Amino acid sequence: MLSPLRSANVDTEKLARAAIKYGLLKYLRHNNRKLSHKYLTAERRYLMSK
Repeated sequence: MLSPLRSANVDTEKLARAAIKYGLLKYLRHNNRKLSHKYLTAERRYLMSK
């Protein structure tokens, strides 16, 4: 499901924000540890800002 969304959405940051907002991070593949860490850090920031 997310692959078509990612290819349609050029802006990775917007995709990451949407994934965090709707709880979709668990469905994303984390092949890169740095990227995974960035997603988790962003998720924590988002949850703390609520």
